[in-house]
Amino acid sequence: MKQNTKALIVEDSKAVSNMMEHLLNDFGINDITIAPDGLKAVELFKNAFLAGAPYSLILLDLMMPVLDGQSALKIMRVVEKQGGITGENAAVIIMTTSRDSPKDMMDAISSECTDYIVKPVSSGSLRSILSKYKFIN
Repeated sequence: MKQNTKALIVEDSKAVSNMMEHLLNDFGINDITIAPDGLKAVELFKNAFLAGAPYSLILLDLMMPVLDGQSALKIMRVVEKQGGITGENAAVIIMTTSRDSPKDMMDAISSECTDYIVKPVSSGSLRSILSKYKFIN
């Protein structure tokens, strides 16, 4: 299990972000920041990275106003690469989407997300993904 998980929820729906925050809390993850769009998420991500306290887990909505999840993801990965962070040391970025089409999933994977969850996010699906990446046992 990873210690001191710092999580970022990027979601334009306040109800969904609150629900995901409660689920993370239930799994013992309490250091959580919420961003309402991709632009704010990129700002928070860069600031945390430059401060030496990067996010280790990001739940990133695919479709959002201002800056979509795909674009935000690409910028986050560039920030990591410029900082010399790659592979297992990179943040676990989980795309969340209500669109369960093969094209959307291939687009998400090709843009370097770690994995994805189809909405609505359930406790079971979140538990499974958090276990898979060793955030919980």
